[in-house]
Parts: sequence; structure tokens; C-alpha cells
Amino acid sequence: MTDTPKRTVLRLLSKEGFSESYGILLVMSVLVGTDPDSLRPETDAERHEWRGHLQGLRAALSCLAMHEAKLAPDAAAAAVQKHIEDAAQVMRGSGGSR
Repeated sequence: MTDTPKRTVLRLLSKEGFSESYGILLVMSVLVGTDPDSLRPETDAERHEWRGHLQGLRAALSCLAMHEAKLAPDAAAAAVQKHIEDAAQVMRGSGGSR
């Protein structure tokens, strides 16, 4: 049985010492994206709300990275960015299936 893209991402992050919770938030971040306009908001207020949600998700990931890997804030932000890019590549390589 082959791994799903989600399982692949979780396994790779686990090898780096990150929790499944971090991995699931990261996968969700990749699936939702980083651009509030890609979510097709109907109003400026809704766009603004989505922007806040996406920033909050990124902040949560950075906090988890700081805690779990004992990273400084800048290093945590860089790790999160790399993890998002790597996970997106895994997800794209699978044709976007979950």
C-alpha cells in the first residue's frame, strides 16, 4: 500500500522531529494556500478575514516550530517556509490528491 501525500509529508516531518499536529497544520496550510484571493472572497471584509486566518495559521506553525525544534523566531519562520514549499511539492507531485 502506498502512502498518501499527507502521510508522506507527516512521515518526512516526523523524521525531522516534528509532531503530527505540526504536520497536519502544515498540510492544511498547503491545501488552503497563502493567497486570500485564491479562496474567492465575495467582499473586501471576507478577503481581510481570510488574510488574518492565513497569517494566524502561519504564526501557529512558527510557534510550534520554535517549541518543538527549539528554534529562534527567524529560524522557525524559515523552517516553516521550507516545510510549506516541500509539502506543496509533495502534494503537486501526487496530482493534488489527499
